[in-house]
Amino acid sequence: MAKFRFSFIVFIIAFMAIVEISIIYIRNFNLFDEKLFSQAGGEGSVPIGECPSACGVRCSATHHPGECMDVCIDCCGKCLCVPSGTLGNKDECPCYRDMKTKKGLPKWSDNSVLLRGNQRDRDRERAQARAGGKAKQPKADGLTPEQRRERDAKALQEKLAKKWAKDSSGGNDVKNGFKTKK
Repeated sequence: MAKFRFSFIVFIIAFMAIVEISIIYIRNFNLFDEKLFSQAGGEGSVPIGECPSACGVRCSATHHPGECMDVCIDCCGKCLCVPSGTLGNKDECPCYRDMKTKKGLPKWSDNSVLLRGNQRDRDRERAQARAGGKAKQPKADGLTPEQRRERDAKALQEKLAKKWAKDSSGGNDVKNGFKTKK
């Protein structure tokens, strides 16, 4: 157990030393490009390692976090930017703003709720167009809706009565809605 503790402590010290040396190397050889990190919201404003956290903030208020994160991380990987906030500000990141769907529509439309919310109406219009504009014909049985309901209720009661009679005489006992063997 003592060897493990000693090895673990040596590992932690070596790791810290490597991190310190890396920081010194980056600062001394000007590998830290301040221009990349100084722009607020523009292309190149997010380091590649910070894409998941920036997208996490961007997608924190959506109802579809998985889909939002996938698209946001793809975009961040391409142009290294994520718009600020959880909604809007798409002009800060041209890559994000200019994304298109497979149909060529803007991926992030301001009226995206309207684009998705009228699906039922569009389906009804398509169905009517396929039917040749004909409206649904009323039933030709000559009954009013109330008479139809009474007829259906009576048929259902007769069907249930037959089932109960069959179950009680057929050797099976119906108890609490379940069949049990005698």
